[in-house]
Formats: sequence, structure tokens, C-alpha cells
Amino acid sequence: MRDYPLDFNQLFNFSLSCPYESHLKDDPLLTQLNTLKVKLNFPAVTDDVGSLLGFLVQLIKPEVIFEMGSGYGHSAYWYREASPFIKNIYLTEKRDDLKEHFEHLPWPEDFYKKLDYFQGDAFEKLKEVASLDFLLIDGVKADYLEFLKQALPKMNKGSLAFIDNSYWRGSFLDSSVKKQSAIKIKELHSFLQNESTVKAIFLPFTDGVTLITKLS
Repeated sequence: MRDYPLDFNQLFNFSLSCPYESHLKDDPLLTQLNTLKVKLNFPAVTDDVGSLLGFLVQLIKPEVIFEMGSGYGHSAYWYREASPFIKNIYLTEKRDDLKEHFEHLPWPEDFYKKLDYFQGDAFEKLKEVASLDFLLIDGVKADYLEFLKQALPKMNKGSLAFIDNSYWRGSFLDSSVKKQSAIKIKELHSFLQNESTVKAIFLPFTDGVTLITKLS
């Protein structure tokens, strides 16, 4: 029997200490991105999640990346090493006070040209995109499922979707929780269990990551 309180943050702190990414600590761009995260009190991706994003992008070599919930572009930083393969990165953010921060960051010029930042509803921007190879869903949790449904027809065979915070601290497992976000996260997992066009895997990493590959 456990004789100590279960602390979620302590349980997953191990993933914040990756021994392979120490060289990134001296990167001026990453330093500014992490400084903004504190200054704006914004839930941007942590370095461990970012490292996983970068690793996956390098593996699949996507031409088109689309993000739902980009903040000031923090997650885009992790795509840079796969930049030679990337043609377009669509960043979307509902908050209207973050684009100016994105524009004033010291992005490498060649990489910056690939970034298309849209301040507004990701659903609207998605209508403009014909196909995509990599999808990051990390915005309003209650919108996850509907956004995925609209994005799936645009995802190429073999493309990958990365859904962050898909455990949502386990709230969706508690039937007494009536928050819309928890209900919708539960519906998301139910949908993925029964959707024949994709294969999904859940990673118990930070607050949960769900990876989805398009089969057809």
C-alpha cells in the first residue's frame, strides 16, 4: 500500500531532464522562448515535449505542418532541424496578444519564411490547407475531437497527428467530473478506439501524448 501522497508533477518530473538535449540550453532563441513562457504565464510546450516533437518530425520529414494552438510559436522551434524537408508551417492562435511576441523573436531568416502565423480560429485556417503531413493539436481541449475530425480528410496517408495533454490529469476517467474539457477528451479516446482510418497510441508522457497515424 502506498504510504505517501501521489504528486502528479513529481511523478513526471523525470521527463524534464533529458540527458541528450543539454546543448540546447545555450541556444539564444530557446532561452527567449522559455523566458516568454514565464513572463506571459503561458502553457507553452516544455522542452521534453518539444524534443519529442522534433524527433518525430525528423523521422517523418513532413512538407506541411499545421498547429492548433501555437501561442507565440514555441513549438515551432523544435521543427528547425527538419527544416530542409518542410515547405510550410501553419501556426494558429486565438489569443490576440501573442503574435507581436512571435514576430519579435530572433528566428533564422530561412526558417521564418516557412512560418505562416494566423491570429484567429484554427478551424478557419484549416479550410485553406489542402493536405498536411504533421498535425499538432494543443489548444482548447473541448475542441480537440472536432478539430481532428475536420483535419483527418486533409491528412495524407502515413501522416502523423500529435495530441498534447490527452490524459488531462485523468479527469476524463472520473464520471463525476462534468467539465466540458474532460467530457470531450473522453469522447476523443472513444472515437480513436473505433476509427478504422487511423492507428493511435497513448504515451504516458507528462500530461499524456496521443500519437495518431493515418492509415488510408
